[in-house]
Amino acid sequence: MADTHSSPARTADGRDPRKAAGRNPSHVAVVPDPGTRAAGTGQAFLRAHDIRTRQRKDMAEKPRYRAFKWIITLTVIAMIGVLGIWTTRQYYRAKNSLAATTVLTDRIKKIYTLDYQDQAQQKIDSYKKSRRYTPGNMLVLANPYGTNTTSLYTYFETDSPAKVSYTVSTPEDRSYPAFTRSAFQKQIYQTSHEFSVIGLIPAAKNIVTYTVTYEDGHTDIQKFTYVTGDLWGSAPVRLKKTVTARFRETDKGIRAGLARGLFAVFGLGTNSRDYVYLYDADGILRAEFPMMNNHGKNFSFHDGLMYYVSDFNQISAMDSRGKLVSIFNIPSIYQINSAHTFDSQGNLLLIASDKSQLDTNNLIVKVSSVTGTATEYINFSTLLNDYRKTTRRPLSTDNDLRWNWLMLDSIQYVPGGSVIVSSQETSTVMKIRLPDSAASPASSASGASSGDSTPGSTSADAAGTAASQPSITYFLGPHQIWDATVYSDYLYRKSEDFSTHAGQHSVEQLDDGDANSWISEYNSLRRKKHTAEASDGTSQPSGTGEGAELQPLGDGQHLVYMFNNNYGYSPTNTAVSWPGMVPGVNTVSQGDLSRYKSRFYIYRVDENSGTYTLASSFDIPYSPRYSNAQMIPVPQSSTSGDTSHTMLVLANTAQQHTWGIYSPQGDELVRFTASGISRTDSVYCYTFTGFYFS
Repeated sequence: MADTHSSPARTADGRDPRKAAGRNPSHVAVVPDPGTRAAGTGQAFLRAHDIRTRQRKDMAEKPRYRAFKWIITLTVIAMIGVLGIWTTRQYYRAKNSLAATTVLTDRIKKIYTLDYQDQAQQKIDSYKKSRRYTPGNMLVLANPYGTNTTSLYTYFETDSPAKVSYTVSTPEDRSYPAFTRSAFQKQIYQTSHEFSVIGLIPAAKNIVTYTVTYEDGHTDIQKFTYVTGDLWGSAPVRLKKTVTARFRETDKGIRAGLARGLFAVFGLGTNSRDYVYLYDADGILRAEFPMMNNHGKNFSFHDGLMYYVSDFNQISAMDSRGKLVSIFNIPSIYQINSAHTFDSQGNLLLIASDKSQLDTNNLIVKVSSVTGTATEYINFSTLLNDYRKTTRRPLSTDNDLRWNWLMLDSIQYVPGGSVIVSSQETSTVMKIRLPDSAASPASSASGASSGDSTPGSTSADAAGTAASQPSITYFLGPHQIWDATVYSDYLYRKSEDFSTHAGQHSVEQLDDGDANSWISEYNSLRRKKHTAEASDGTSQPSGTGEGAELQPLGDGQHLVYMFNNNYGYSPTNTAVSWPGMVPGVNTVSQGDLSRYKSRFYIYRVDENSGTYTLASSFDIPYSPRYSNAQMIPVPQSSTSGDTSHTMLVLANTAQQHTWGIYSPQGDELVRFTASGISRTDSVYCYTFTGFYFS
């Protein structure tokens, strides 16, 4: 039987007690009873508390501590008070700003009513009946009609016929140049004088010096002092103006002629209102026209009146005194695009939309300038329905999901019963024969359409229906847009290789006189460039390069110019590749736009051969949207006393809020930058001769 042994017990740390025998015993920590520990801790706490209390009492009795305590208390109270005052001021500032905005918007709405204009006229008439006003005691009223915030209505009579000029100066700030003009009168010399003085500087003391000149040559000079208030809007009073060496070398007659014009700047509406500003050739603000949010893109002059779009369904006509003599409110179903022109019968033709339909910017509405009656004139959704069906309505746009498949942005009536319109969405220039116009003879040109006809009809059909419906004359644009449609035959061919336009604005046809003046000036400058010994470095190359001189226009030829945005984008036709269609086109719409270029384009269009070519082009600052160009005929007196015209180019880059004046060959002469305006939708130069000035 095996023996059974039990294992010896082990210590707590696992050691054999027999091996641990004879060693020193381990130390043991004695833990006090919990009750005893609590009592000791409480006694220590009470002693520390008593000491701290005595220290606080001693500190509080010291003067320095009491002063510090009061400083902290007063600082906190002051901070709370300042914060309360700031919060209250911000609240009331926002409230007052909103109230001021509402009041100003309501006031502008009232200005654009005949009731307001009639009341202003009654007040003026009562003044005129109360006494006789003479050069020594004129009737001068500040902006009585509400249409120009920096203007002065002036009325007086003379015993013998006289003409009137005036000069506006600011004696307390001589940095503003004097502004001198001859007041418009129906006759050069007359005894009744009633006109609007413009050119006053806002928020400044202005002195208006009137010079009354009689037929025998003697003059009567009178001065009137007026302190103007602030602008209603927020535009800069002074623009940044940059003059090039080329401009300083330009003929004095050209510079003087350009100085006669005023730049009308049509900007971006905010807070349900907007303004159009006039700037002189020095970049100084000379007028402010208050309007509602949808302002026009241009002024048109007809029978002594200035017409412009003043709201989404309103056109106004102003006389030289500043009075709105006609206000046409077209049916609210229409929304005006802002662009307009006059036909040969004095009717207004406007780009518009029918708000009950999805399509937008697809109509031309005709408005009688006599009765104000509005009728739908051309519906491009019907005229170009075959192309319309190939487009798509974007899922999300800025225009409330409306179908902007054409996007007409400019219109010009041309003699003979046609209009030239610009379609931004298709990058196409279209010449359309208007309804009720005589049919033109059929074209025998290869590749051109057979006369002006409706797609799908015969020439005989076209001749029979031309008097009742619009018809297409030609298209200029990328052929890839139209190749698969029934309109491909209307697309003119390019007679040489060049990149076509893309996303263009403000397309216009020059009349033959201005066109040949431009060709003559272009050729003259070209010859001077070739013989010049050196360039000052400011010249920009023309698109025609070193080619031959331009030939005068022949029969059936005309010049068409535009602001070529050089921007390819079509959300309703995503199947097209813009870089493939237009070499060198830009597709950038945001960010640093200064890295890219738009171009000024002039085409020579030949309706006999059905072709077009690029007559001239040059680079201009880039703007993917908006913008415009204008050919400016500048009067120039010769040594023989005859007056000729030099054609200059105005190119407005809207999204960089700047515009420049160029020679026909693209040399930049002067540039204006409006840093205080978010964008310059369009800028046009007007002399206002026969309206404000004689």
